Amino acid sequence: MADRIIRILKQKESLLNDVPESFIKKIEKIQNQVYADILAEIKGMDTVKKNMLATNRFNIGLANSLRRNISKFLKEHGYYEAITEFGKQYSDLINLSKEYFKEMGFDPAFLDRDLQTLSKIKADDLNFLASHDRDVINTVYDEVITSIYQKKDWRQLADRLRNILTDTMENGKPLSGLLKKYSQTYAFTGYAAFDRRIQRIKAEQYKIEKFLYSGSLIRDSREFCQQRAGKVFTKKEIDSWNKLDWQGKVRGRDVWIYLGGWNCQHSLVPVSDEYAKRLQKNT
Repeated sequence: MADRIIRILKQKESLLNDVPESFIKKIEKIQNQVYADILAEIKGMDTVKKNMLATNRFNIGLANSLRRNISKFLKEHGYYEAITEFGKQYSDLINLSKEYFKEMGFDPAFLDRDLQTLSKIKADDLNFLASHDRDVINTVYDEVITSIYQKKDWRQLADRLRNILTDTMENGKPLSGLLKKYSQTYAFTGYAAFDRRIQRIKAEQYKIEKFLYSGSLIRDSREFCQQRAGKVFTKKEIDSWNKLDWQGKVRGRDVWIYLGGWNCQHSLVPVSDEYAKRLQKNT
């Protein structure tokens, strides 16, 4: 049993990293394509001496048109489709959890009301990801319309939009484009939070009181996670963590759901008393 449980937990650890990572790679490609479309649009703007943007009706109209077209660019390059595909992989976490609870000796089936709750959470997550299109639309429009009224060089505007919309380097450090930055944080955080909701639901269903802080440590793991990874904790101990503070904590949110904080991929996995004793004996 122990070997199968370890295998399942390793599979889940891979899912929590690989699924959001694959999604973010798509987003990086999409944001580059959208920037290219926007660049093509602003190249057609009226300029006066020294490539300065003209403050005229044509350019203002083009800025308004661009604001309407960005969502079309995102759709054409698969942004909304990528979010839908990402959402389909939420079910992988549910299915893997069923395997886990079966191995632990619990009924793996979910109650209908719990499946409905999880379905709503998934829908909210995907809608939130899709809403980042507004951040891109509003940011680009503000940059373009400001550049028009300030009569900036259109090449300066192009450079500014490239720095906002695509991955760049600043002082030797990589900076993510706007769409990738927002998507990356929420994809990793939201996908892992969904898994923790699954674990919490099953733990409450079967009155499980002990939990394994599951998952590997990486180079930049927070001290909070370093101190807990691989150890078993009681429900009461975990409840007490809400009163603590640490760098990266999602403040005002339940530690059961957001655990180590933004981008944390660790899990709180319910364990039987028998398995908890075995784990504690080996640590």
